[in-house]
Amino acid sequence: MKTDPKVLQNEIHAAAEIIASAKRTALEYFRRKVEIDLKGDESPVTVADLQIERETRAILARHFPGHSIMGEEYGAGDLTNDHVWVIDPIDGTRSFISGHPLFGFLLAYVCKGQSNLGVVSMPALNEDYIGQRGLGLLSMDSRSVFRQKPR
Repeated sequence: MKTDPKVLQNEIHAAAEIIASAKRTALEYFRRKVEIDLKGDESPVTVADLQIERETRAILARHFPGHSIMGEEYGAGDLTNDHVWVIDPIDGTRSFISGHPLFGFLLAYVCKGQSNLGVVSMPALNEDYIGQRGLGLLSMDSRSVFRQKPR
């Protein structure tokens, strides 16, 4: 399946905006006392998880209003849609709560059943990566510029 280069640019632009938002919010709460609840499976969820997912959903809705979203904290929209975004606002919530920097923000875009984009952001380590079908791995440097990593 061939992907329109303009669509690829739109995905990367949206991903960069989402990374910046998720990092900012995660770091506002990191190593601070945060409200913690337990989900039905007894896993923790913090106010930071909820806020990051809400902000990510808002950015995605603005950039891609016809796409569906499945998030860890707020559930899924129409998963029969050809365009689905998957959000894990804080992967490693226990690390986040205990002040360890090994937690991350995860985002994926699935188009017609194929993974098209994946984002891993490690806010406390200031490391961000975007993998995209046909473009390889991109890394965000300290000036917020994406650069292709050599294979």
